[in-house]
Amino acid sequence: MSIATISFNPGDLEECKRVVTGLQLLFETVHGAAATRSLFVERTKSKHEVQEAINFRLVTAQLESGLSVEKFAKKLAEKNKTLQKGQRHGTTGSINPDAIKRQIGRTKKEMKERGVYYNLASLCEEKSQEIARILKDKDNSQ
Repeated sequence: MSIATISFNPGDLEECKRVVTGLQLLFETVHGAAATRSLFVERTKSKHEVQEAINFRLVTAQLESGLSVEKFAKKLAEKNKTLQKGQRHGTTGSINPDAIKRQIGRTKKEMKERGVYYNLASLCEEKSQEIARILKDKDNSQ
């Protein structure tokens, strides 16, 4: 059996679709439909898992920004207004700062209930402090 090599641009969604379709066909030929289906189903996230990941990234971005939830939500809503619907940030791509603020609040509550929020907040604080030190060192060297 030969080894297959794939080269593609992961930033091009249409190209990604072609590659995934090609892989599915290749796997079906080699391993059969049932094995291929189970392979792709195991790796595919549910709609809820995707939304949860987007929400967690939203909270992470807010924490890393160092801004209050209110300021971050307002800034993100303004940025979302300049983007096409599919490119907006957050699960719904809202342009309403109050909706973004509520989403961050709900997600933080869920993260706290799971015990992951404080670890994330601590990591973001450490990262912010490291960035501040680097910037300070850069200013002092000039």
